[in-house]
Amino acid sequence: MRLTALVFAFWLVSAAAGAADHVRLLLAETATREVVNDLSVAQLEGREEAATAAEAQAGLNEVMTQALEVAEGTAEVTARTTGYSVYSFRREDERVRWVATQGLALESADAGRLLELVGELQGIDLAVQQLGGRLSDGLANRVRDELTVEALDELRRRADLAAETLGLIFHGWEEVALDGVPSPRPMMMDAAPRAAAAEAMPPVMTETLSTSRVTIRATARLN
Repeated sequence: MRLTALVFAFWLVSAAAGAADHVRLLLAETATREVVNDLSVAQLEGREEAATAAEAQAGLNEVMTQALEVAEGTAEVTARTTGYSVYSFRREDERVRWVATQGLALESADAGRLLELVGELQGIDLAVQQLGGRLSDGLANRVRDELTVEALDELRRRADLAAETLGLIFHGWEEVALDGVPSPRPMMMDAAPRAAAAEAMPPVMTETLSTSRVTIRATARLN
């Protein structure tokens, strides 16, 4: 966990008579932690090319139907389809070809099972677009709460230090604002040429991390 001080400033607020009434101390603190993702994710894509749009779509639908049957039959892995597109291009020989693509997103708390499924789906002509991980909502919230406490404790320590240095006393917080979100660091893989079913192998992936960060800005009242 790394605590980074972002701002440390204060100013004097004078009373009507001109004497110092109190000090408003502006503080900001960021608490950061690298957390191992508890969910593994994968993004794959099915792609079919044909002479007509209908043929490309029909071929893609067949592949994706098979892929969904395999994915949905795998315990502890959730699967959902993503973007669907159809487009044409002209080859060097001037013939027009049509391409249909659709994505398949996978997620699991069991990285090994997910990678085995990815290998199997590669064998039925899906290409890997991305492998990575993320924090589950429960873990992300728990880490955020812990970092909030750490940042608040450090803010209070610094407020007490400033008060002691200035010969004043900490009398509470006038304003407190906080924010914090996890930032996943996905492992990206370029789409490789599709392998034959007999050659398809599960990909290898190390554990992935997310950077969780909470920043708190506060105004302390010193007298």
